[in-house]
Amino acid sequence: MSKRTLGVVATLVICIICTSVIVIHFTNASSSAREYSIMEPYDYDSIIKSARWRAILARSDRGAELAIPEDIYVNMSTDALLKSVVSYPFLIDITAFNSYREGFMTLFHEREELYHEINELVSRDDFGSVLINEYKDMPIVHPEFEYNIYLELMEILIAQPEVTGGLPESDLYTLAEVAEQKHDEKAAANHIYSSSDTFYQAVAENVGSALYSVVVSSTVER
Repeated sequence: MSKRTLGVVATLVICIICTSVIVIHFTNASSSAREYSIMEPYDYDSIIKSARWRAILARSDRGAELAIPEDIYVNMSTDALLKSVVSYPFLIDITAFNSYREGFMTLFHEREELYHEINELVSRDDFGSVLINEYKDMPIVHPEFEYNIYLELMEILIAQPEVTGGLPESDLYTLAEVAEQKHDEKAAANHIYSSSDTFYQAVAENVGSALYSVVVSSTVER
């Protein structure tokens, strides 16, 4: 191969590498700087109150009907998407199994309800900060219910490695600190909560997870 040919090949290789770098840079920049236009949680109520919903009898079909369309959940703000996941009408099913872990695995993996929504949620760069703030702000008493079932469901979700396994350790320690505060608040409101240990029970079912290690470490330090 002549020197001239080698020079042409080398130039082409350099151009290809530069183009690839530029494409990757702008793709990453576009992903991290993506603006979300939907700021409100998904409106499940309008589906549940519809005649179409009342005509659906099978539980699996009802779950499919409640799935958030992709063109909606990818355009939701992280806060709106998190609230949509926590307020999913069938999320309560998690508590109907022998363990919270079994309930989550059945809902998330077997039935694939919230599967795409949660995967989108945990992929967000701001997921950790949004999750921490939402958890902190959740009251132990819901204005419409005797106790805050959404707080209980949030704590079960936080304990799952599929949800918080990708967060940095600093976020996990903050979540553990918030969980301790919520535990103490619920324990003080024992006329409302028969048990204040939902978070710790759910974490204990995921031995070996990063959050489990953090919670154990935090307990030892205390």
